[in-house]
Amino acid sequence: MGPFNRGTRRVLGASLAVLGSFLAIPAAAASQHTCFGKPATIVGTEGDDTLDGTLGDDVIVGLGGNDFIFDTGGRDLLCGGEGNDDIFGGLGPDMISGGAGQDDLYGESGPDTILGGGGDDYISGWEGRDTIHGGAGDDYLTGWKHDDRISGGPGSDDLRGQQGADQLDGVDGVEGNDILDGGIGSETDVCEADPEDTVNNCP
Repeated sequence: MGPFNRGTRRVLGASLAVLGSFLAIPAAAASQHTCFGKPATIVGTEGDDTLDGTLGDDVIVGLGGNDFIFDTGGRDLLCGGEGNDDIFGGLGPDMISGGAGQDDLYGESGPDTILGGGGDDYISGWEGRDTIHGGAGDDYLTGWKHDDRISGGPGSDDLRGQQGADQLDGVDGVEGNDILDGGIGSETDVCEADPEDTVNNCP
């Protein structure tokens, strides 16, 4: 799904006072929204938004709608909320939560922690030693580069370590519903699975 195929409002990283004016939400009310327990610095609407972070440390909350959230640098906390969201972590170590809905989540550079939540999610860690948890739903989870920790949670999940010495956890108490693939290379991957799950490229 392309990054601009939905009608969205674009909100650039700014102060809560400016955002409160743009969103018709008082700054004090906007700051009541949290992401990983921290007050938001950038807040979307209940509609479809495009939210851009800053080079600093951002706390972005998308709220409702199908949102695109982009961040560039810093240690950021990014939460999609309701709807089918696309979230891009950018540079730096980030924490990302898709929330409800079918989300596409990308850690990009840095060691990231990425949580899918409810819905059938696609999660890619890319660079850095990432920790990925799919949550409920049928998820596709891939670490790509470096040594990643990936767990599927409930549902029929596809876990791909790719490069690096990865730890894949497909145990959910249901036999034969998950696929685990450590990737091709000389690194030693660790795969934990239920009976009859499909396991490839793990010792």
